[in-house]
Amino acid sequence: MCLTKTFLRLLLIFLIIMPFGCKHKSNPVNSDDVEIIKPPIPVPTFTITELTNNMIVLSERISNSVNSFQVNLLLLYGDQGNLIIDSGVPSRSEKLNNKIESINSKDLKCIINTHDHGEHIGGNSLLTNHDTLIFNSDGYYYFRNSNTNCEIIPIIDNYKFRFNNEDIICYNLLEDGHSDCDMLIYFPNSNILCVGDLYFSESFPYVDVDKGAKVDFLINNYEIIQSFLNNDTMIIPGHG
Repeated sequence: MCLTKTFLRLLLIFLIIMPFGCKHKSNPVNSDDVEIIKPPIPVPTFTITELTNNMIVLSERISNSVNSFQVNLLLLYGDQGNLIIDSGVPSRSEKLNNKIESINSKDLKCIINTHDHGEHIGGNSLLTNHDTLIFNSDGYYYFRNSNTNCEIIPIIDNYKFRFNNEDIICYNLLEDGHSDCDMLIYFPNSNILCVGDLYFSESFPYVDVDKGAKVDFLINNYEIIQSFLNNDTMIIPGHG
């Protein structure tokens, strides 16, 4: 107890004396002489998640003045070339192309878009005259103008094809749960389902009411998604 009282007395004396003992004359600071050091802005890089021996997810975190979010793209590669589900933001299309070439030197042959929001179609310009762009027909005008140099396949109902020994099913969602042109892409051989932005792993889903999307439609979309699922299905969200 005595030690505690002694300590408190010393602390009180120190607090009383300190303002007098620390007086100094301050010089005004000229703002022109102040160097503001800004921390470097991190350069986004793609991270890879391996799904099968020829399918991976390329993920990249995008930051802007409003928020920060992760964008996921699926790459299917092999002897026939490369196919990607969604193509990221426009400013990163060259980096995306370089990353794909570092994984498989074959050409990019096909892009499938889950919907028409900007961070999913920004790299569509990578396609050339002999390549293919696949999308929900409800977004025909917007998709068509995202790349005018390739073959286009607007999906009205469902569309099935085979690429690099994988069956691929494009399922057109007729009710607008996230945007006005959502589509599921399913790989039955590998049991992988790409759901675009109908599912956000980091937040609640976004319903783009300006494009006619409705919560009731989103719930109906989830029932359709559930019909594809079993205990081993891998779901690839558009974000997170």
